[in-house]
Order: sequence, then structure tokens, then C-alpha cells
Amino acid sequence: MSDNIKTVAEHLVDFLQRREVKHVFGLCGHTNIAVLAALSKSPIDFITVRHEQIASHAADAYARVTGKASVVLSHLSPGLLIVQQELQMLH
Repeated sequence: MSDNIKTVAEHLVDFLQRREVKHVFGLCGHTNIAVLAALSKSPIDFITVRHEQIASHAADAYARVTGKASVVLSHLSPGLLIVQQELQMLH
């Protein structure tokens, strides 16, 4: 495999950078470790929280206060349903 082939996680982070995302709120987990590694090489700040519900509310507050896009990063778990439910209520 060539060294200049990007991973899906790197493409995702590049997409977020093109959209001028400055912060990503979420939890660390084994299912999103590749995205976290790609974020660590970018200027985007990853703000870790202890619960998916907090990540959803933090991203919502950031978007409301700044008027900018915000992102929630979860991992595959029942917590993903919590994020989905919270974002539906906040929308």
C-alpha cells in the first residue's frame, strides 16, 4: 500500500477542515480511534466528554452561540442512539 493513500478517517477530517469546523465534541472509543488519530494531526480540537448526551448539548450550545457548524463524534454503542435522540430534540 502506498504511503500517499489517505484513510477514510483522514478524508473525513479533510472534509471537516474544508467546512471550517474548529471543534469536535465526543467520546473516545475503539470504534472511532482512526478518526481521533486523524484529528490529532489537524488543527481541529477534539473536546472529550464523559457521556454522549453532554457531547450533543455541547455541540448544540457551540452552534447556537457561534453560528458555526459543530460536530458530535460517538462510537458504535447504545450511546449513538442517545446522540441521535438528543439531536432530534435540539433541532
